[in-house]
Amino acid sequence: MKPKNGFAKEDLVFGAKRKAMQEAPGRGRVKKRLLIVVTANPATSGRPAEALRVAAGLAAEEKLSVSVALEGPAQACLEPPRGCWQDEELLLRSLEILKEWGVPVETQKVDREEFDLVVVFGETSLSPQPLLFAS
Repeated sequence: MKPKNGFAKEDLVFGAKRKAMQEAPGRGRVKKRLLIVVTANPATSGRPAEALRVAAGLAAEEKLSVSVALEGPAQACLEPPRGCWQDEELLLRSLEILKEWGVPVETQKVDREEFDLVVVFGETSLSPQPLLFAS
């Protein structure tokens, strides 16, 4: 059964499908892989909504393969809204766009070394903190 907002975990792309989506269509070239990690609680911070907005915007870039990891309290983003989230409308709209674009969303720890760039949106950071890995 889908929650009121029409969004369910089953609608997201998880695990093995994520790897299959990383190749650029028709070219055989591998896209740059970006992981956006969200650790902030949507009830106490606007960072989850902003992180998902950024992910949705970057997903339109043909040269990027965007994935999202919701860790810890950020996993509440996939629960039915209670009307108490910060920037709830933006969060729900961004989730819908991610679903539409087929952006992989993980709810378990992801091997960050698989990615070319990792950006973390969490409670303790003053701004998103990029973590660079050599590819």
